[in-house]
Amino acid sequence: MYKKFLFIAVIALFIKNNSFSQQTNTSDYEPAVRDTIKLTSIERKKILRSRAPQPLSRIGGTIGLQIIDANWNNGFGAAVFYHHTISRSWFVSANIAYNNYPFEVTEAGKRLTANISSLPITLGINLFLSHKGLRPYLGLELGYMDNKGNVMDVSYISSADIPVIFVLGSSLPVSKYIAIESNIRFVNTLFGGDLPFDLFNTGLNIGVSYMIP
Repeated sequence: MYKKFLFIAVIALFIKNNSFSQQTNTSDYEPAVRDTIKLTSIERKKILRSRAPQPLSRIGGTIGLQIIDANWNNGFGAAVFYHHTISRSWFVSANIAYNNYPFEVTEAGKRLTANISSLPITLGINLFLSHKGLRPYLGLELGYMDNKGNVMDVSYISSADIPVIFVLGSSLPVSKYIAIESNIRFVNTLFGGDLPFDLFNTGLNIGVSYMIP
């Protein structure tokens, strides 16, 4: 009788301990495992996000002030552009702009109104200096520029200009697809064509761009 009671007590104690062990594993360890899996998933997403490619293509436009010789009146300009990312740090650009420079000149003691308009078409290579938030960049552009100038009834036309443009710009994303664009463009021409001077100016521009999905 005593042996039977002892045997039943051992069996009951074994069942109780096994039940407690299962309860401990379920309540203590499974949440920890789930938390670990959840943390791993979050970290995986961060890693994938950090490795995600930059937006491949953007289109946009800018407007701005074009500053030339201090003796001339400042001009204005507008441009449209296309940017295409080729790596994390580099992108190529295509740009078409229109600039206009009204000013006055003195000839034979008379002050005459004059005007120059230019249509530069350029291709460029650009380097991002940062990859998060505000993204400043440096660029170099070369291309073709058609200049038309007139002083009263005398017209000058240039069709063989090569602009060399150094760019200091920045791109600030404000949404998934939209970014604020700004740049300073240092423009110089190699020849000046039929114009009686080389056309050099500094452009201060601001605009927006849209990422092509």
